[in-house]
Amino acid sequence: MTAGGGEDVLALVRAFVEGLIKERVLSIEEKELSLHERKNPPRTTNGLWPWLGANASVLSTFLTMLALISGGLWTVNVFVTQEHDKLVESMKTDAFQKQTMMVQFYGQLGDKNKRNTAAYALAALGGPDSVPMLILTLREAVSSGDTSFMGAVIQSIISVDPPSVGPVLDLNHQAQFEQNNKLIVATQQIIRHFMLNSASQLAAYGVSFYNINLAQAQLIGWDAHGLNLEFVNLSGANLSGANLSGANLTGADLRGAILLDAKMDHANLTDANLRKAVVLPGQLNTALLRNTLMPDGSVHR
Repeated sequence: MTAGGGEDVLALVRAFVEGLIKERVLSIEEKELSLHERKNPPRTTNGLWPWLGANASVLSTFLTMLALISGGLWTVNVFVTQEHDKLVESMKTDAFQKQTMMVQFYGQLGDKNKRNTAAYALAALGGPDSVPMLILTLREAVSSGDTSFMGAVIQSIISVDPPSVGPVLDLNHQAQFEQNNKLIVATQQIIRHFMLNSASQLAAYGVSFYNINLAQAQLIGWDAHGLNLEFVNLSGANLSGANLSGANLTGADLRGAILLDAKMDHANLTDANLRKAVVLPGQLNTALLRNTLMPDGSVHR
């Protein structure tokens, strides 16, 4: 072997050995890197904590706003609750004061120098709550014979219309049963007001005029069309120009009633008594007449 050949062999051996060393070093480095990755896994950008870390300032602002809103709502709720409690307490106080004043005015109804004013004040203050007191007072006023006091009570009751209608009609029925003519006349004044001003409206509310006593009442031009007036006492009443079309006057007492120019179209006059009633020829042509006592005393079957 020549000297040049020996050098070539030596170079090959050196290269081989260096290659083995490099492979060994790379293997060791790869193992160390793998061990490091196992000990220190790479951080992921997904998940709650990384998101919180990245959005800490936004989250802080949101929580601050939420705290402010919650605090504001709590403050509003406390304020509303306090105001509600104040309102309830105020209403209780007002109701107590109202009742106290009503009792005071009711007590003054026995004082001749104050009772007229007290009746008006009681109605104005108590409204519907004053009606039972005023109904009792009307009885006392009628018994006393004081026309001024009676007039004040009547006007006071009228001012509470319509809640006073029912109690007045009941009082009218009681007066008929008691045969208390003065009380009947007093209630008639109130009922007449209702009849002339709001009869149809009251009927729509279900108020019944059944069997009330309106004898001698002045009901000129009264609009009573379609009303239920069964067994109503209208004897001697002036119904000139009244509209009784379609009214139910079954069993009504119309003796001596003035019905000049009154509209009677399709009025139900079954069992009604028109003895000596003032009517014009033809007024009853379309009325329902069945067992009706006619103005001339004959009975229409």
